[in-house]
Amino acid sequence: MEIDWKGITHSALAITDGKQKSKIIALVTPMQVDEELLTSLVPSEDDGFPAVGRWFTGPGEGWLLAFKTSDPARRHVDALAHSLEQAGITGTLTGVKGYRPPRRLKRLCVGGRWQALFMYQPQPGRSGEPGWRGDPDLFGRIADHLVDWAAEDAGQLVLDFGEVPDLPYQHEAGRKEIRERAETEVSTFAKSYHQERSRVRHVQITSPTYVVMAQETARAEGFVDAGQLIDSMMSAPLDQLSFAMLTDCDLYLTMASPSVHFNGKDYFHHPEIWDEYVLDPCGVQILTEKHLERAHNLDDWNTTRLNDRLFVVAAKDLAPWYDRQPMVFPREILHKFEAKARADFGDMLFTHATAQRLGIETKPGRAEP
Repeated sequence: MEIDWKGITHSALAITDGKQKSKIIALVTPMQVDEELLTSLVPSEDDGFPAVGRWFTGPGEGWLLAFKTSDPARRHVDALAHSLEQAGITGTLTGVKGYRPPRRLKRLCVGGRWQALFMYQPQPGRSGEPGWRGDPDLFGRIADHLVDWAAEDAGQLVLDFGEVPDLPYQHEAGRKEIRERAETEVSTFAKSYHQERSRVRHVQITSPTYVVMAQETARAEGFVDAGQLIDSMMSAPLDQLSFAMLTDCDLYLTMASPSVHFNGKDYFHHPEIWDEYVLDPCGVQILTEKHLERAHNLDDWNTTRLNDRLFVVAAKDLAPWYDRQPMVFPREILHKFEAKARADFGDMLFTHATAQRLGIETKPGRAEP
């Protein structure tokens, strides 16, 4: 087992335990190695070995491991190399560099963005588990759709693991890591940068069954990004979908925040009502027949059947909703269109009165979404 001390010295730092700076060590090997085997070969913490968690898939053909120090002692790296050698694993221990996006695309990751949001039905009995809680077969198709859409033309995904720097992955390696993490972690994020098209795409999978596809384009008007996302919404897996919407708001934060219209926690903790109620209207959404049965007046909306259960409901005039930059909406215009849309959607909107009528007010001490 070779050790690239220079690469390790200059390797990227991660943030673990909220503040601890940790060094990322990479194992580059031509061998097909099982993750559980690799993790079993890490010397024990009881012996003072400073590893953090498990090995995880790295960019290219490598594996990554975090150390509880920004400057791991040579004896610890030597001990790790010896343990790997004893198991017959060959290769090089080295460092890894975090991804630096093209300078002109950096600013796209700061402001608002158009987002296609999907809420699927979770499976019963899994409410206390992190990670994806819906149908496992459906999850595989959703993850593949997100990865293929995000990496389209760009060919590379940049994964945000929270504790470690953003890391670039080729298409298939990124697919594998996203699927593995989203099955067990609360949230998994990835994005792709396409410099020639001045475009950044974001995908997110959050427990229990919340999925996001978002796009930002430097040279385009907001209408272009929104239009492309509408097409992507229709091609996403739609079975077991409760609703989907195209908006510049973060639905997950909306459910966790108080509103004059509703308590998002009441809604979040009762997925059995997602097929019948939504929190807010927007310019384009995918709804069920049960939603539409509660609407008051959809004369100003185009309603198109997608299948035997779902409909696309889109404002006949989309310009006021999407012909603008995300998160930029004069207050008087926002109030005008929001009030009209809320009146149109009527009883399909979840409100404080709905929660009281259904007897699902949030009890003290309930967990946040």
